Amino acid sequence: MKVVLIGGYGAFGARTARLLALDGHTIWLAGRNPDQGAALAREIGAQTLYVDRFAELEGLFAVQPDVVIDAAGHFQAYGDAPYR
Repeated sequence: MKVVLIGGYGAFGARTARLLALDGHTIWLAGRNPDQGAALAREIGAQTLYVDRFAELEGLFAVQPDVVIDAAGHFQAYGDAPYR
């Protein structure tokens, strides 16, 4: 399965990414600073991807993931449009 993990190189996201990698999924570690995820990406065989969940999401759509997991930040806040 193709999985984009927003915040995939943070505390919770990295744990999730490692578990998904063990199950053989294709993973993109996404966020505003993808260089921070480069070491983890090499370790688990993932790729990195720039995504700002509050801005344009073209990069996310270009990957055409089967699943998107948002693990960014301690508490996700989406304001008035939580499913945009």
